[in-house]
Amino acid sequence: MPDPIGGSTEDGLWKGDPVFRAQFQSFSAARGTSLLHPVNATFRPSDRDFLSGVDLSGLRVTLALGPAVESNLPGMTGSKCDIFPPLYLIQIASVLRAYHAQVAIKDHCVGKNFTPKERQALGDVKRLQAALAGRRDVKLDALLDKWIGKLELEDTGILCLSAHVSADPLTFVLLKRRLKLQGRSLPMIVGGYWNSPLFRHAWSREIDYLVNGEGEIPLTLLCDALHHGKPPGLVPGVTVFEDQTKSFRTSELTHSMDALPVPDLEGFDLDAYSYRTYTCWDGVVIPYRFIVGCPSNCAYCNLDHKKRFKCRRPELVVRDLLSLEDRFGVSRFFFLNAAFNIGRAYEAELLARMIQAKRRWRWSDCCRPQGITEKTLVDMRRAGCDWLNWGLDTSSDRLGRLYQRNIRREDFTRVLEMSKRAGIRNSINVIIGLPHETKKDVDDLLSYLEAHDDLIQHVFVHQYNFIPHSDMGTAPERFGLRLGPGGWGVDEIDGLTWAERQRFGGTMATRVRKFAYSHAKSRRQYSSQFEA
Repeated sequence: MPDPIGGSTEDGLWKGDPVFRAQFQSFSAARGTSLLHPVNATFRPSDRDFLSGVDLSGLRVTLALGPAVESNLPGMTGSKCDIFPPLYLIQIASVLRAYHAQVAIKDHCVGKNFTPKERQALGDVKRLQAALAGRRDVKLDALLDKWIGKLELEDTGILCLSAHVSADPLTFVLLKRRLKLQGRSLPMIVGGYWNSPLFRHAWSREIDYLVNGEGEIPLTLLCDALHHGKPPGLVPGVTVFEDQTKSFRTSELTHSMDALPVPDLEGFDLDAYSYRTYTCWDGVVIPYRFIVGCPSNCAYCNLDHKKRFKCRRPELVVRDLLSLEDRFGVSRFFFLNAAFNIGRAYEAELLARMIQAKRRWRWSDCCRPQGITEKTLVDMRRAGCDWLNWGLDTSSDRLGRLYQRNIRREDFTRVLEMSKRAGIRNSINVIIGLPHETKKDVDDLLSYLEAHDDLIQHVFVHQYNFIPHSDMGTAPERFGLRLGPGGWGVDEIDGLTWAERQRFGGTMATRVRKFAYSHAKSRRQYSSQFEA
């Protein structure tokens, strides 16, 4: 297994970019260190001198999630982000506080601060684009002013915003304009999933800084630079907009899981989230992640973390869980790992420590059907595991072989049976609309789900979404495919085009969702969040 403290040895190799190398040399010299962190380097706990001298005392940072929801999702009564406190806000707030910053949490995606219509208006991309182009929208301006009031920025030194839906980057630029009209000039830093794809437009330069990739360490360094008047252009993982025509982006930096401090929930309104929507548990449920990477090799999945693991040391994981329970009274955890079972030595030590803690924790996680043993499942139950999410993806052995799933349907069934015997509930993910999938494949899937109703508590249905960096995107010919027009999507050679495949997938996904809805409702695990 790769080094659990910080990834593979490849992380220590330069990627051959002299510009990035020079930037890191300058950064190290400016900080008085000799460290040279390469492109996609891993920040290790031993690299404390990389953050030596960072002191955010006296700095107030407002860390905010916007109220917008996607306006094009039928049947959604809210945003998926209202299920738990967002993991990324928890981690970033914890790191900033570890360096003595005062952090105000403003998760406006939850609560009653905004009506559903107001949230949808702030998520209406076409309306936002028209406003950015100069069209006057009095109601939209009023909503932005309302949001500014909710942010309570009077004592804030830096405003940090996380883009969690596709409309957020547009909303943030409009927010920046409103702040400017009000005479407020505090720096705005934007990170999150949606910051990169949409900030290629000219109007993006109105934002001050973007944090790219993993933001915990770069954001801390950037806040330190702004707080003490240091050059922000020396911070890794940041895009700096010098003016309306010039910008530059420094190399991204990843961090070891051990570099993160104990999670800090101070400032979160823990009563504002709809925990039962996903877990069916009463009480507060906190998301937590201690593994990055996945041992599977599914051809349709993102390759960014395949075979490249980062694991938090088991003693630190248990320390975090103990701290969350002792300080905040939390005993239910939604683990957000790609897979719990990445290596037997690691999982055995972690489970032993969790059992030894003798706490009445309840938790869930994703788990790989490959290589799991009945003993491991029994130990997981003893450690508090209540339910597991398994990736069936497709019940077709033919598609499973083609897309490198490496597990037969009958073996998957045996895993579900073992899990049930151990006292663990099972939920499964299915992906509808994979290339080469037929109506018969979907019929077989529904027959499989019905035949094993007693083993499955919940079915989560996903329509296939093309990922350019997957094996299917980088070598489509290996799977009887070719890239679609403009390099997006995949056409089947001698089969459906990408557009036809999407229509087929949408129709079939609706069929399967109706089954999943009726299945969950019969078990009283239904929420309108997942209505077909």
